[in-house]
Amino acid sequence: MKQLLVFVPALLASACRTETVAPRSWDLDAVIAGTTLRDDEAFRSIELRNAGGPVSQHLVLCKGSIPAHVHLEHDETVLLLRGAGEMRVGDETVAMKPATLVHVPAGTVHSFRTTSAERAAALSCFTPAFDGKDRIFVDDPNPKPRSTAAAHASVSEFFDAHFSGVAWRDNVLRDYVTASPIILPAALAVSAVAVSPWDDDVQRNFQSKLGDTPAIASFTLGALVVGSLALGIGAPGPGRTASDETWTQAEAFGITIGATSLLKGVVHKRRPGGSNSSSAFVSGHASGAFAAATLIEANSGPTFGIPAYGLAALTGFSRIEAGRHSPSDVLVGAALGTFVAGAIDALHFGTGREGKGIASQATSFEFGPGQNGGVELALNVRF
Repeated sequence: MKQLLVFVPALLASACRTETVAPRSWDLDAVIAGTTLRDDEAFRSIELRNAGGPVSQHLVLCKGSIPAHVHLEHDETVLLLRGAGEMRVGDETVAMKPATLVHVPAGTVHSFRTTSAERAAALSCFTPAFDGKDRIFVDDPNPKPRSTAAAHASVSEFFDAHFSGVAWRDNVLRDYVTASPIILPAALAVSAVAVSPWDDDVQRNFQSKLGDTPAIASFTLGALVVGSLALGIGAPGPGRTASDETWTQAEAFGITIGATSLLKGVVHKRRPGGSNSSSAFVSGHASGAFAAATLIEANSGPTFGIPAYGLAALTGFSRIEAGRHSPSDVLVGAALGTFVAGAIDALHFGTGREGKGIASQATSFEFGPGQNGGVELALNVRF
């Protein structure tokens, strides 16, 4: 038993934590005996080895149950070592005792319930190596996986997908808010705070550098919005579709406009130069331009994204140069647009270019037994 290698359906829930132990060989009896579950822990996943390659190995201890969940891109094999339980795999319930081996193909909903007085212990393998992200907990024992669900097909599915705590946690919190893409909006916000004491001086120094032409910002903003829509709908990136891009951009621009209008109405900051207008904070041109640039970069990559951010910067500078906004107004607007667009894109597509998130996959494969003992393969393409 000490040298058995396999894997487990133990996904990380609020009631479990992941630990890492020795790299290549394990005394599983010692690991099991030395691990105590807290009173509020139904189960715990202990990662034995994960080199990020074709397989990762885990030891799972369970004194209660592991909720129904699905891995969309990982196969899973579970070998029960101690205790007893029932494992639900799709429509089948498997009574498990020590030495029972169960294979769970990717995309299959599964769960586990301990039935013995002693806690169950299982040794498991994910193929490919489990990265902690590909897991969706479900209430329905036979749901359609989220990544193949049409998040915009109906009003109910729209709200189910967009207000899913799991989707926001896995796609926005983990893939965006706590990942490298958050650096740009955070840097813009910090810059706004840093420059605010010198807003008036900086604005006066930049005044009329471009001929005091407000039309520049309107032109560049329009070009960015049109370009974002054209690229998203006409040339959606890998794992994306024109339909999903349309919804993503509509939601991103809509929320950006709403948040910008709300701040303008709440703050009532006057524009530079003694203007009677009290809608300086934040710059709507900057928020819209940076939202569009962020969407372009997410869909089309840096080849289009870098020039788009350059145009967005020109949009913001033009608003300062024309005396419509102070630098902090523009920087906060840029941070707002970047953050909103990045978060909405992450919600729909997860890591951005891998087709994860609540948006549907562009393609799917189905196969099964055909006539005369053959195999039928079907390719479904959604536009």
